[in-house]
Amino acid sequence: MLSRIAGAILMTGATLNAVDLVKDGVPCADIVISKHPGPGVLAAAQDLQKHIRLISGAELKIVTPEESTMPAKICVGESSCSREAGYAAPEFRGSGYDIWVKDFRIVLTGPSVLHRDEGKAYHEKLAAATALKVPGTTEQVSVVPELGFSLADDLGPMHAVSAFLENLGVRFYAPYKNGTVIPRKTTISVPEGRETREAAFGIREYRYTSQGTDPEGVLWLKRLKSGSAHSPRIGVFALADLMRAGEKEHPDWMARGKRGELLLSHDLCGFPRYLHAGFRQACVDKIRSIFDADPDLKKLIVMAPGRSVSMDAEEIKQIRKPCDPPSDSERALAFEFASSIARELKKSHPDRQIVWQGPVNDAPPDEDRLSGRPDNLTAAPRARAPHTYGKMSERTTYLKDLWALNEAFRPKGMIQREWWNEFEFFLSPRLPFWFPKALQEVRKGQHENGVSGLLMDLTTGAGSSAGALPETPLTHLMIYINSKLMWDPDLDLNELLSEYCRLWFGPAGSDMKCLIYYGADILSRNGTRTVNASEKSQMRFDDAPVIFQLLEQAKEKTEPGTLYRSRVEELEQRFAWLKDAFREPAVSENPRVTAQAFPFDKPCTGDLSVYKNWIPLGGTSGPNRTEIALGVTDNRDRLLVAIRCFDEKMTDLPSIVCLPDDPEFFKGDLFGITLQSPLRGPFFLVVNPDGSFADSSSDSESVIRNGSFTAWSDDKTAVRARRLADRWEAEIHFALGNLGGPWPDEMNPPWNLTLDRTRRTKDGENAESTKGQYALVFPDVDAEGNDIHARRLLPGATDQYVYGVKRAAGEVPLDAAWDGPEWKDVPELRLGINWYRYGQSSDYCPDARAKLQYDDKYLYVQYLLKDQYVKGEHQNDQDSVCRDSCMEFFARPFESGPYLNFECSCVGTLLLYHITENMDKSKNMVPLELEELARIERFHTLNGPLTVEIEEPTVWRLALRIPLDIFVEHTGIPLPLTGQVWSANFFNCADQTSHPRWLMWKRAKAFHVPEDFGKIIFE
Repeated sequence: MLSRIAGAILMTGATLNAVDLVKDGVPCADIVISKHPGPGVLAAAQDLQKHIRLISGAELKIVTPEESTMPAKICVGESSCSREAGYAAPEFRGSGYDIWVKDFRIVLTGPSVLHRDEGKAYHEKLAAATALKVPGTTEQVSVVPELGFSLADDLGPMHAVSAFLENLGVRFYAPYKNGTVIPRKTTISVPEGRETREAAFGIREYRYTSQGTDPEGVLWLKRLKSGSAHSPRIGVFALADLMRAGEKEHPDWMARGKRGELLLSHDLCGFPRYLHAGFRQACVDKIRSIFDADPDLKKLIVMAPGRSVSMDAEEIKQIRKPCDPPSDSERALAFEFASSIARELKKSHPDRQIVWQGPVNDAPPDEDRLSGRPDNLTAAPRARAPHTYGKMSERTTYLKDLWALNEAFRPKGMIQREWWNEFEFFLSPRLPFWFPKALQEVRKGQHENGVSGLLMDLTTGAGSSAGALPETPLTHLMIYINSKLMWDPDLDLNELLSEYCRLWFGPAGSDMKCLIYYGADILSRNGTRTVNASEKSQMRFDDAPVIFQLLEQAKEKTEPGTLYRSRVEELEQRFAWLKDAFREPAVSENPRVTAQAFPFDKPCTGDLSVYKNWIPLGGTSGPNRTEIALGVTDNRDRLLVAIRCFDEKMTDLPSIVCLPDDPEFFKGDLFGITLQSPLRGPFFLVVNPDGSFADSSSDSESVIRNGSFTAWSDDKTAVRARRLADRWEAEIHFALGNLGGPWPDEMNPPWNLTLDRTRRTKDGENAESTKGQYALVFPDVDAEGNDIHARRLLPGATDQYVYGVKRAAGEVPLDAAWDGPEWKDVPELRLGINWYRYGQSSDYCPDARAKLQYDDKYLYVQYLLKDQYVKGEHQNDQDSVCRDSCMEFFARPFESGPYLNFECSCVGTLLLYHITENMDKSKNMVPLELEELARIERFHTLNGPLTVEIEEPTVWRLALRIPLDIFVEHTGIPLPLTGQVWSANFFNCADQTSHPRWLMWKRAKAFHVPEDFGKIIFE
């Protein structure tokens, strides 16, 4: 491939060996086309004329070679004008374009393949041969009257014109009004050179259901160089159509389940019996009629109905081998059917091929079955919704199976069909999902594994105007990226996204790029979240605030009324439903009970005399009444429940001391607690008069993480019970850490609490139950009556918790100034939350700020503090630097898992631990070796030791250069960091100075609570 022109287009006057198209707003060239232009040539010439006018204001004429009068000539398509200049077209194997600039001649051309003539006559023949419609074929070959071509047409001159305009700075980011970015310049001058490109995929065809009524949408897709270079065509025959046609006349074709029930597919039709001789013969007859109606059709994709059920139970029995898993048996059944169809077809049409595509052909059958494959049978991967590429597990499995198909069938170019609007279909909510990096990985893998083309279905989505490509949200960006990847899967994706955000969102580009990366992070999560009715949702409650903060930050950087602002606001409107779907849960209507505050270190002793505000459970009274009292520790780490279960027949209560999983436990007298936080749960705890207990959770995420909620551990659940003459009573403590809260005080709605007591006699009979339902409210004060650890916003600060980490232009000197050239364009964040602890915090707070940037080797962190009462006593790494004037950066690269806490004092002393969780710090906080800490370079403007405080106002700086391989080793992150979303928080503390204080960047319950961290997004 010859060198590219891209980036070499001149913005000013003519230079040596350059061709002027426009000079100071005056045309200097003609657009030349043949008297009898080839396919798409006139449309391409008109598009070139239009955009040069938009760029410069100059109108270039479209003329034939004989009519041209200008010294410079732009030849769109080949003509006598290009031949006279000595132009010779290169050899193309498929789709491509050629841009040739020499001696005042510019040639823009490429190979073209038309599919428009296959339309009317073909369908007339097909209608006569069969009553079945061939899905997609009509849309594929329909010519858009206003344009004179179809989406299937592969138009080399149009590809060349689009590439030429892109070299001039034009960007076709979206269809319709204001969808194109147009550079403004009065002079256009093009240097000599040549750019020859071939597409990585010969078929890049968007099958757009509204193309007949949306010429502007079709033109946009053509500007993205879509089309199909493959001829003869590949047809599609859907078994679903045959099943619908035969539902009444051939009920015996319909598959049935183990109980004889009719099996229905996603296509809302019966699922076929593949071994049924009559059904097979009907398929062969219809396929033959399709081939007879179109002699140029060489391949036919036989598409199975969409799966929603297993296949026919009786047929599976017939074909199943011993020890076959069900999926292998289903695959074998589908393969045997396709093989039989291909064998029959070969008898009458030996030059035609069957392409099997269905829901069970993700991988080839076993080698024994594969060995008997007829040579006119090939495979195509099953149709896919491309948003599934976002998950690594889905992506890896798909590419592995693709390789296996390619090896087994050795097809000459598999075709991948994709449903490009399924992720924003009218049945689905509008979610901020993007997957550019995942899509690039898949396109590379497809190119390496035998996929030669892609058929991509586009559907007009709900909320869009009739006959318009939906923008739900940034769908247009994903189509734009996909179109680029189909030409070059190895393009620099980060550069492409950076340019898009800069040109499309202007001054808001940085925040919008963060939003794109954050959306990709949401989509890549492995497990679904039970936060709303949509089972496919990957979002959590804490995602929506991040999204809207990024949008708000973006709006603040744009001027009202500008195009940039309107683009941000459009996305904000389309995401607006998230505010309702992920809003705070409705406040419980149950009676409110405020928990009593206790010191954070209160032990579980069984002494109930310290509890106040006793409540009769369910209004009970008399000798068998139940009374409860509720408490919470100051740090809200534990819920405390005190119970007094009165019983006039205490001697009849059975004594049961056993392990929690022993069924005998549930035969005695029991007291149960069911607690549900606004985010999680419910969680269960049951205790008996002897202090035995059982606890569990129905929250799937907690169970996956812990096996059960509290895991029968005294560290998490503690019960102390005793029997008295007229009652049994117990004190119960259990941890709240895994319940998704409590939230900070000002965001703390009540929790649902259900308490019940079940009384049983010795023989386990004559049970009676008492229940009470309450809305648990956490107190506003601590055990001493002071306002509980308030987290207050400092004057002049903003409560933000999303930060975009810029990529460094080069290696950053450790001592680079805060506003020096290396840092001046890097945004800062301020630690604006004062975690005010009564009895501990002073009234003083510094102005503490931080900046981050990164490259391929390091993460750079810099702090600036306008401080007072500064102390730096500790000199040895891994000392308790938080007791001095200290800045801290906690980072967790993955959604869950380990995090690192970089705590560094004002004199450069560092503490760093690898922390797997914060439930038991003594076991799960592992210090890094001193040799590793020594690799983290530090710069500090204050030198230690500072054993005597600096009491006067002081400005100090601190910088860290952290090798990325420390994160790789201890957290397993992949490199590069571009596009990654980490959880992180920043803190300032000075525990043992004369004026203790604790500051945060992201509002949190405490320092070591990774669930409360903010988000940093690597741009």
